[in-house]
Amino acid sequence: MTGELLALGAAFAFGMSSVAIAKGARNASAESGVFLSAIITGLLSGAAWMWIPGGAAWDEWRQVAWGAIGWFAVSGLLATVGGRITMYRSIEFAGVIRASTIRRLMPLMSLLFSWLVLDERVSLAGGGGMALIAISFVLLYQDNRSSIRASDEEMQRRAMISRGLAFGVVSALLYAVSFIARKFGLTSAPNALFGAFVGSLTAVGFYVAAAVVSDRYRSIIANVLTMPNPWQLAAALLLSAGQLSQFGALMYASIGRVAFINSVEVYIAAFLSVAVFGTEKMPGRLVIFAAVFATAGVLVLATGW
Repeated sequence: MTGELLALGAAFAFGMSSVAIAKGARNASAESGVFLSAIITGLLSGAAWMWIPGGAAWDEWRQVAWGAIGWFAVSGLLATVGGRITMYRSIEFAGVIRASTIRRLMPLMSLLFSWLVLDERVSLAGGGGMALIAISFVLLYQDNRSSIRASDEEMQRRAMISRGLAFGVVSALLYAVSFIARKFGLTSAPNALFGAFVGSLTAVGFYVAAAVVSDRYRSIIANVLTMPNPWQLAAALLLSAGQLSQFGALMYASIGRVAFINSVEVYIAAFLSVAVFGTEKMPGRLVIFAAVFATAGVLVLATGW
């Protein structure tokens, strides 16, 4: 029961974080939100790595697997920097519901890269799950084309949604590649909390290095450290809490059960964005069907991979 409750907590945290990102995007940049989330994720994952019994990977620095640190750093650049920035942009332009649905492409791409790079076998169930997720993407695309002859204002909105969907696809791709890098790192240092800590530290280092040569990044860091956007701060805390809750859930429950519970994230996000915070209108039937197909695809992948 503990694993299931942690998984449900992760789903709620991820769903709520999407709404917070959408609210924060109105008056703050995506980069500032990602920098803030990298700091908080690094602090929480580092503390968990050091304090959870059996969490610390090494007793002495001479035992450190430096190759693993390199892979974790690559994973951090791909996911915590590139993946999160494009995820924030996807929510900003496409809205919470569409962005949450398009993120279901992540396991599909992860499976494809595992097959191509790691030579992992794709089962019949895995292929079926991939097909369901692909159908969800087609439905989202079709929904966005359905009003192609609408007014100029509507067409501008559709163009923004298309841009958001494109950012969502790129985000899913970057996260999928980061999973491969993280898996290579975990073979030498099997500690996911340490990997998350190194990845977050690398992301913070990226922003600091960029600030050396860019006035824009210096401004981003100064604003985050002096006057952080409240919604982006909430999103960062929720993303970090969701990640740690998901990690804890996997310690007590199977991947299939965790994935099943996590899949309700898109519905939690939809309810919060439409009924509670009013960040967007009720989506059309095609978007709802896309969310259902995407959820079914993730569940098939989780149970039949």
